[in-house]
Amino acid sequence: MLISPSTPSRSAPSEGASPPEDLGPPGWTRRQVALVVVGAVAVVPLARQVIRGAGPGDATGTSFGSVQILRADRGPRLAGGAAHGHVSAASSSPAPGNHTWADRVVLEVEVRNGTADPVLFSPGQLRLRVGPDGTTVTPEDADLAPGGLEPGTTERVRISYLAPSGVSELAAELSEPGAAPVVIDLPPVWHGLAARP
Repeated sequence: MLISPSTPSRSAPSEGASPPEDLGPPGWTRRQVALVVVGAVAVVPLARQVIRGAGPGDATGTSFGSVQILRADRGPRLAGGAAHGHVSAASSSPAPGNHTWADRVVLEVEVRNGTADPVLFSPGQLRLRVGPDGTTVTPEDADLAPGGLEPGTTERVRISYLAPSGVSELAAELSEPGAAPVVIDLPPVWHGLAARP
């Protein structure tokens, strides 16, 4: 083993002596390194924790007020026979020629700031959960830009997402800084974006 002149060498402990305590970063004891490792292992499951929100159609509490999904609509992204589309084998929705998801899900959401201060909110904080594995999808479009919500105000926003046509398990997932994501069940999903009054 080669040791460069700038690297301090460690002498082997004498028989019966305990091993040195400074095996971690310089100035750290073995006990400190173990505490950091144990702490990191304990925090990782918390980072993946997902909390269940209110029931379908009910307001879900947030750090700033509430979010309520008022309605959910689902329909084909393209009209039948649209240019560059084809009919998917899994459904009758025409799929785009670029092989992206064929359905569009539109959520009508009410966001309430119940605090005495303005808060920042982005439609991107509400993602669509698709399928049993919990895959989430960012919004495709929304009629509210990210920005501030004034104290005591309520905003109604329509947020659209792309979704696979063969998947029926859908939910929303709300994320807030410093908190675990909250899963919100959708109210009954209407099929056909223009069919509902």
